[in-house]
Amino acid sequence: MIKGIAKMEFGSGDILMTAVLSDKVGALCCITQEPHEINERVPNGEGWNPDDAQVILTFTKVESLDAMIAELQLLRSMMDDSYDFKDGRFYADGTIDFDRFMHKDEFIIKNVLSDKDMKSLKTQMDAGSSMIINEK
Repeated sequence: MIKGIAKMEFGSGDILMTAVLSDKVGALCCITQEPHEINERVPNGEGWNPDDAQVILTFTKVESLDAMIAELQLLRSMMDDSYDFKDGRFYADGTIDFDRFMHKDEFIIKNVLSDKDMKSLKTQMDAGSSMIINEK
C-alpha cells in the first residue's frame, strides 16, 4: 500500500537512510540532511527518532525487500549502461518530467473546477481541511 506522494532525489548525499527493525517489521527511514560524500557514514548527532523521518519504507516480508533490491540492481545496470533493454523494460529517448506526478491532483482538479472554486478549495486546504472527492 502506498500512502501519500513523495519523491526522493538521490545523488547529492543529502539523504540520511537508517535501517530500523521493530516487532519484525523492517523499515528504511529517510531524512534530509546536510550534503556529504555519498555512502559516507555520518554520525547523526544527538540520536535519531523515527518521528523525524520524512519518508519511511516498511517491509513485513523479506521477499518484498528482495523484490525492491532486485529492481534497484536492475536500475543500476540501466544507469551504468550494462543493461540491454531487450526484455521490454521502459526506456525513454527523451526526458521524463519526474516532478509532474507530484502535482497530478492539482491538474485534475483544475480541469474540473472553476477558478473561483479552485481559490476556495486552496483556502480551505491551506487552513488544514481535508478533501474527499467522490466520483460521479
